[in-house]
Amino acid sequence: VKPDLVILEATGVSETSDLERIIDSPGLGERFAVRANLCVVDAATFTKVAPFLRAATSQARAADAIVVNKCDLAGAGELAGLRGLLDELNPRAPRVEVSFGEIPPGFLASVRHELRGSDAQASAPPAVVSASFASAAPVDRAAFDAVLAELGDRLLRLKGNVDFGQGPRFVEVAGGRRSERSPAALAGPPTAFTAIAWRIDRPALEGFFARALKAPPEE
Repeated sequence: VKPDLVILEATGVSETSDLERIIDSPGLGERFAVRANLCVVDAATFTKVAPFLRAATSQARAADAIVVNKCDLAGAGELAGLRGLLDELNPRAPRVEVSFGEIPPGFLASVRHELRGSDAQASAPPAVVSASFASAAPVDRAAFDAVLAELGDRLLRLKGNVDFGQGPRFVEVAGGRRSERSPAALAGPPTAFTAIAWRIDRPALEGFFARALKAPPEE
């Protein structure tokens, strides 16, 4: 068998740059060359996993092109936040936004591989941090809202229960959109939530919400 093209699908936790070294090894290097490193980003979950899964950001940084898939599952605000994050992770890679994996053939035909050397590791990716908070005391809604407004688009996601004085509410912030509803279940303090942010360090993020909770955040 002498294929014209071989497509390798790396695992979701792989360092795709390692594949280049493998393909360039004796026995393979004479037969194969990397045409392109393509990264498929899940529009609905990327900003959620980026703080916890280093491979997600490193795959995006190493890509020659990025396909943002499942755009039908993400709102306009979420897509805007994701675009900003990808702009900082990899501004050089062309991108296409699709649903159901329907990639325009012309997009793939235009992608070319760029050998990344030491420059690829010259700068760290933008900091994406998370912090968890808990409080038994009611939270001042105005102070909480002021924190969200001041953080602005630095807050990628917030999710959990917040007691504004009339019982816990399940609060979720994603892509600049905020929703509240009654909690499905409550096991623990009436206020317990996690915030994910970028372009801010963790102590500063903790300080923002500590002001609203009027108590140090839970470790």
